[in-house]
Amino acid sequence: MEFKFEPDTRNLWDRLTYLDCCGIKELSRLKGLTKNLGSSENVAKAVAKIVVGQVLKSAFLVFSEVRGGGTYGTDLKAFILAKGLGTVTQSKTVENPNSGNYITVYLWWMDRNALRAWHGCTCPVCVEAMRFASVAGAATTSIPTPSATSIPF
Repeated sequence: MEFKFEPDTRNLWDRLTYLDCCGIKELSRLKGLTKNLGSSENVAKAVAKIVVGQVLKSAFLVFSEVRGGGTYGTDLKAFILAKGLGTVTQSKTVENPNSGNYITVYLWWMDRNALRAWHGCTCPVCVEAMRFASVAGAATTSIPTPSATSIPF
């Protein structure tokens, strides 16, 4: 499977903010990114491209949605789950004391092998990762998938 859409990953990389943990990155300004790329699917394709290219090596990606501003976070979560690209845990919607807006936070554990397979990459790194996953007997990954209840939101 080959995608015709080629996202500008430099634009996406600029939107990934660093936290004090190398295992977590924030996908900031998701509403604008979704508008610029046209859909949640295209956002996921852009993320897959930088994961497959070994640019994004974090285990988790956090993103958020402001109530009344659209369904961009909900849509991305639904797309990730529908395609089996990892596990997404959703917080309660609460008031942000900084802005007064109500915000929902999503934490995405990215299934790297599922992203590689969905992306359809045939580079040696991806081919070897998929071979290892099939030899190990793992359907999508050799790392246990976190359950939605394992993260206390």
